[in-house]
Amino acid sequence: MINLTARTAVPVLIGIAFGIFFTLSCSTVEQTESSTEELTTTDRLEMQLNEINQRIQQEPENSRHYQEKSEVLYSIAKNQPVQQRQPVYQNLRDHSNSAENQLGKYQPELDEILKKAWSDEQSKGVQILQQHRDDGTNEHYPEILAHFNNAITIIPDSLVTYSLKATTLYENGYLNEATETLETAINISDSSKPELLEKLAYLYLESGKIENSIAIYEDLAIDKPNDQHIKHGLINAYIIQENHEDAAVILNELSESYPSRYIYQEALANQKYFIFENKAGELLRSDYNGSQEDSINEIGALADDIHTIYDSLRTKMPVNEENTLRMAAFYKQAHSIFSEILQWGDFEDEEASEIVERKEQFADFALPLWERLVELNPDNLEYLHNLYEVYTLLGMDDDAEAIERSINF
Repeated sequence: MINLTARTAVPVLIGIAFGIFFTLSCSTVEQTESSTEELTTTDRLEMQLNEINQRIQQEPENSRHYQEKSEVLYSIAKNQPVQQRQPVYQNLRDHSNSAENQLGKYQPELDEILKKAWSDEQSKGVQILQQHRDDGTNEHYPEILAHFNNAITIIPDSLVTYSLKATTLYENGYLNEATETLETAINISDSSKPELLEKLAYLYLESGKIENSIAIYEDLAIDKPNDQHIKHGLINAYIIQENHEDAAVILNELSESYPSRYIYQEALANQKYFIFENKAGELLRSDYNGSQEDSINEIGALADDIHTIYDSLRTKMPVNEENTLRMAAFYKQAHSIFSEILQWGDFEDEEASEIVERKEQFADFALPLWERLVELNPDNLEYLHNLYEVYTLLGMDDDAEAIERSINF
């Protein structure tokens, strides 16, 4: 028997994708295999590096020597396997910093070499990531990650590289590592980083850190009040937190702003149902004292709001089995709640009559929906059982008996 299907059949709002559109160019880097020629090249480069170090000692003010050293270090790195390049790149980075300190001014030639090395590593990582995302394999995950780690070593404050690394980690199941990567990026950056913050909020949501996620989403919503993606993320965070009131506020705003996007209205009706059920539960757990009229009226108004949304949606959007089930379950459950309220309180005749009228209305609303579900799926025993109960509630004994004869409950 379906009891609280309206609660469990929550319409998916808008999925929050944790991907990234890669617009970077992917430069081709030829892979070389270990050979005598490569070893000779490496030895030659090491010899050049030693000679340049000697020239720097002899002429520490000659900027050309520093540029030559950067070029040689870059060549040495390219001749190493991708996962062994980080120490060389660190050397390249440190050399660039010390050269500027030694020469006392910015060295654009050294900066260009760093940028080229960074671009090569990042572009190759993106190329492999996209290639193996397309063919559905992840065997090259360590290689992809190595390229991004190399790029970060070269330019440690490159936020786009941290974002790519986090995406790679997340897509390969390393949620905590992806989160830590974004946290590091945000901590080292002094600039605005809303895209990274939005990704981090999503990862916090994925890992169960709901309060952290909501805090970021709320700040982002203040800074970018018209960003729908941020609103979607905040709504989902509120829903997971079971903060249905705040979720309903945003959904109501979106429903008014985008009346043709019916998913907002469906989600709003669902959140209002949670509020309706919670308030009814609070009422029924309290002792009747004759002063709860406002609470009963509020519960009734919520139920009416939900009905208004559902009634409107039925005339505007295609009705399928899923949303028909959601509506049918709500109406049947609303009838049950108002029946409990009627039994709970010692109402005057007029009050009791209003509650009776309301509960009977909801049974009437439920009937055609359950009949439609049985029509769509006549072998579904839960649908038949619920339709049998609605027939019984409405005193339609012949119809109830027909179902009872066809199936032994």
